[in-house]
Amino acid sequence: MSIRVALLDLGNVLVRVDPRKFVVRAAEGSSRTVPEILERYEQGERKAGVQTGPLTETEFFSEMAEWLGRPDAQSELKQAWVSVFTSMPEAESAFAALEQTCQVWIVSDTDALHLRYLREHYPFIRRAGRTFASFETGLRKTDERIFRQIIDQAGCDPQEIFFVDDLADHITRAKRVGMRGMVFTNWPEVLRKMNVSGR
Repeated sequence: MSIRVALLDLGNVLVRVDPRKFVVRAAEGSSRTVPEILERYEQGERKAGVQTGPLTETEFFSEMAEWLGRPDAQSELKQAWVSVFTSMPEAESAFAALEQTCQVWIVSDTDALHLRYLREHYPFIRRAGRTFASFETGLRKTDERIFRQIIDQAGCDPQEIFFVDDLADHITRAKRVGMRGMVFTNWPEVLRKMNVSGR
């Protein structure tokens, strides 16, 4: 069956993400340790809150600055928050190759600041036909409902949607609702699996 929609994750698929870059910078001038910050803001409920809507961007960084004992550092912390991204080799050319054969959509567990930054610094991301960002949908990829919503929006057989993500659990959930997919390795391998010629 042909692919009508290439559904792509952002982090560690279209761009590389290294959360420790944020954590190390956030720890500067704070009594909090790197493991404490990592647990609270990269693994805990606060990150889920800003990614799904209960916490606004302003609330998130205000609370963070107070907890770190750096109440005047919100601007600096925002810069640290977006410092985690670097280019993913061959992502942009692969995105262009996919555009020649199918629709390219994005689904991501992300917050408003991260998405604004990525669209500004990696302009090809703006070309996605649809972007399902968790802070807008209220759903992360741990919830199968986001994949059902995408199927409804696509209006096609779920088997015509091919999902690429860096986490196997997310791929498993997508497959449960009928999509095809694979865990990201590198772009040449993804294009080979999708039977798309690279540029």
